[in-house]
Amino acid sequence: MEEQLIMTLRYLRYYPTQRLLAFDFGVGVATVNETITWVEDTLRSSGLFDLDHLEAPSATVAIDVTESPIQRPKKPKQELFW
Repeated sequence: MEEQLIMTLRYLRYYPTQRLLAFDFGVGVATVNETITWVEDTLRSSGLFDLDHLEAPSATVAIDVTESPIQRPKKPKQELFW
């Protein structure tokens, strides 16, 4: 059970892929998924980690996705080398 908690805490802290966690802990990917789900559900149902009453500030996010053309060399790469 201690390793299950460590696996879940590591997942929540560093957010690695579940495949990497499976490799590190020597278990299957399905086991990692089941373990993380079980530990999260157990902690949530214990009432000690109930964060639903906290209000998160709302935020508006704008992302600039303007395309910028890039100048490419006119000479082929073969001519650039000596």
